[in-house]
Amino acid sequence: VMDADLILVMDKGRIIQHGKHDDLVRQDGTYRQIFEIQTRIESELEEEIKTHDRQAQEAILPAMD
Repeated sequence: VMDADLILVMDKGRIIQHGKHDDLVRQDGTYRQIFEIQTRIESELEEEIKTHDRQAQEAILPAMD
């Protein structure tokens, strides 16, 4: 979607925003809200995976001693 020539944002069957990704994230609108939520979820998931991996590694290391 980020590379699309044109993104249409719809609400209840009506186009409420349109444009390229960079333009839409600069606007205070639905597209930016969705983008920010998705970005936050991805960041939180990455952090959770790192934490899980670190805990798993810590659990393995004492077992190797």
